[in-house]
Amino acid sequence: GGDLDQIATPIDFLGLNYYTTASVAAGAEESDNAERSPGPDQPEGYTEMGWAIDPHGLRDYLGLVNNRYQPRSIVVTENGASYSDGPGDGGVIADQRRIDYLQGHVEAVVAAAEAGVPVDGYFVWSLLDNLEWTQRFDQRFGLVWVDHETQERRPKQSFHWYGELVAGDSRSSRALEAAPTPPLSSVQPATPPRRGPNSVVAQPGCRGGAIPSHRGTSRRPRRRRPRAG
Repeated sequence: GGDLDQIATPIDFLGLNYYTTASVAAGAEESDNAERSPGPDQPEGYTEMGWAIDPHGLRDYLGLVNNRYQPRSIVVTENGASYSDGPGDGGVIADQRRIDYLQGHVEAVVAAAEAGVPVDGYFVWSLLDNLEWTQRFDQRFGLVWVDHETQERRPKQSFHWYGELVAGDSRSSRALEAAPTPPLSSVQPATPPRRGPNSVVAQPGCRGGAIPSHRGTSRRPRRRRPRAG
């Protein structure tokens, strides 16, 4: 067959990276620049990359992709937040802001799945603080803190929280199941939901996780342009 036949070959899954959203308005010049410059001094609601925190944007993004392309399976291949929290008293790395970010976005994935989007996996970016391209080592996305001089590695509190969430039998997972999250009211699933209300989506690996199911109330989506990391 020709190129179009090969391009149209069904794929096993569609992988999406998601970190933030950008507002689009008529009459303004389009730009890929973040709303704010990266740095530790950010207002509430932004990560240290200068990116707005918008978990509902992930839910809407998954619904949009499902409606438009109808993939057999979707996997969130990257999602995470950069915060520079380092070792404090006793060596503890208290990165509650990252925990809050991850919990909100996992809840958004669960809401999409419960609305019929065939989302089968979620990966946190990233396991370790690492090289972040143009930001070099200034931005820290890891669940594990890394001393870039000595290569010492210390798990952050988010590491332990996420491990408990994946295990599915912890306070963090029970809190997630009880949290009210809006369903994806704008999604019309291309295929019937493939899981029951008590199922778990699990994806092993260095960024893998498990997603407990829950339901909530509705929210009207806004127009957004997803930004890939």
